[in-house]
Amino acid sequence: MGSPKVNLYHEHVLVKEPGTKEKTPWHHDQPYYPIDGEDIISFWIPLDPVGQRTCPEYIAGSHRWGRWFIPARFADRKAHAAAQDARFVLRSGFMSPPPPERDGPLPGAPLDSAVFPVLQGGAVAAVAN
Repeated sequence: MGSPKVNLYHEHVLVKEPGTKEKTPWHHDQPYYPIDGEDIISFWIPLDPVGQRTCPEYIAGSHRWGRWFIPARFADRKAHAAAQDARFVLRSGFMSPPPPERDGPLPGAPLDSAVFPVLQGGAVAAVAN
């Protein structure tokens, strides 16, 4: 990734039963997150074999289209309001997962905190503060 440090934001488990016909709706992940910036990565790791027809599709560079897609809950499809760094932000409406109620960074601050631990590089002491 070429980044001097990495913070863990969250892990997320999506469960689909074998043979499901329900497609995951097109979306960008970032509008759901309480994080702004360019140095953010999200990835999918299937735990069982998945056919290509039902795998997620990624469009390289779509994060640079200059537009955000309004986040929607996958369950009911209801829409929610929507410098090379990652900063904590609070958005109006639904965020997934919800922002931390305590021990998290202040809005506009880097993620380094007990809630978003530094996994690689950076000042480990920043996590303890």
